Amino acid sequence: MRHFSCFRSYNSLTNSLIGGVCSLQWNTAGTTVAGDANAASAATPDRLFAPVDLTLDPSNTLYISDSSNNRVQKWTMGAVTGTTVAGQPIGTVGASPDQLRLPAGVVVDETGTVIVADSSNDRVMSWPSASATGTVTAGIGKTA
Repeated sequence: MRHFSCFRSYNSLTNSLIGGVCSLQWNTAGTTVAGDANAASAATPDRLFAPVDLTLDPSNTLYISDSSNNRVQKWTMGAVTGTTVAGQPIGTVGASPDQLRLPAGVVVDETGTVIVADSSNDRVMSWPSASATGTVTAGIGKTA
């Protein structure tokens, strides 16, 4: 958890706010917000295996590149399991349009399309919201 606060001064002569001092404080204990804190690896909805990258959309939904499970998982705030939004839910590896191989970077655009750097397939894939397959956006990719 984090705590953020800003303090400003008020100048009564000019009737305005003056500058500010901001502070950011992190909880050093940490909180598991996605995955299994016991480091168990399995391609189940509640676990991650070697997550590499993550991004947060405007509604505070977390998208995690679950690299060794060959998928991207979506975690809504307070969820105990994730939803596969790119790749196969059970972690099947491959190069077909519905598979990933060691996904690395992940971003989500304003339409909800998930864009994934599919590192071991040498391509960038775009997965429209609620789509079962992706489209090669960049790179030649490998054959299935």
